[in-house]
Amino acid sequence: MLADTLLLYRCYIVWNRNKRVLIVPAILFVLTTVCGYVLGVLSPARLALLSRIYISLTFALNVILTTMIGTHHDSGQG
Repeated sequence: MLADTLLLYRCYIVWNRNKRVLIVPAILFVLTTVCGYVLGVLSPARLALLSRIYISLTFALNVILTTMIGTHHDSGQG
């Protein structure tokens, strides 16, 4: 969770503190966080499905944020 928070912050900085570009990643971050906490209290019968969802959300969030950071080209203004 800390690494995802740092990636979100880094993306925010790289995109010149533009909050609009972080809407989808922020929603994914919240879903991932909630899913991770639910994993801690879930019965073993449903653990397999939720853990796959959690891993998929985490993977998607990291790919999106890393791509956004890596492909952003600063216009040199400001």
